[in-house]
Amino acid sequence: MPRTRQFPISVLFVSPTPNKVGGGQISLLELLGALDRERFAPRAAVGGTGELADAFAALNVPVTLIDMPSLRPRNIVRYVRSIQRLARLARSERVDVIHSNDPRAHLYTGPAAWWARVPAVFHYRVSYSDGVYDRFVPMMCSKLVAVSRSVANRFRGASGKVEVIENGVDMNCFHAGAQGDGLPADVRSHAPLIG
Repeated sequence: MPRTRQFPISVLFVSPTPNKVGGGQISLLELLGALDRERFAPRAAVGGTGELADAFAALNVPVTLIDMPSLRPRNIVRYVRSIQRLARLARSERVDVIHSNDPRAHLYTGPAAWWARVPAVFHYRVSYSDGVYDRFVPMMCSKLVAVSRSVANRFRGASGKVEVIENGVDMNCFHAGAQGDGLPADVRSHAPLIG
């Protein structure tokens, strides 16, 4: 019998990297900061202590530390145990969906979501291909979120699974009337400047 949709929807965000390394992690944190907590109940699984785990905690997102080593033959036992821990976490917390933010996270999220019998959503922010890996990615998830049409084109064979959702922009980060002191004098003007 299918579960009736109830709010808030519990989402487990998975990131094997414990530190903010780039735009993808910053974008994820901005998404979490803007989530309507009446509709969504986020929690995170992170590969260790560090800046990203601290940032999740600062956003009042419960964090579970789960070892997520790089996938190498010598790490296969740790890899399987990590998938089991993610699946157990998803079941014990009654997670409705597991979201992963980067290709390494997908290798954990896809099998864990299958094991826990919950949908997996993979987020993609770059348009360059990972070669043959891109053919298998759609088989491991319920939905692929691409931040642009260019990114969506990576997965042309995954009809029905790719959804384009562009990154939002926090307009509060931009200050109207900024002087532009760091700009060369010939570029400064009183007219709006778009870069």
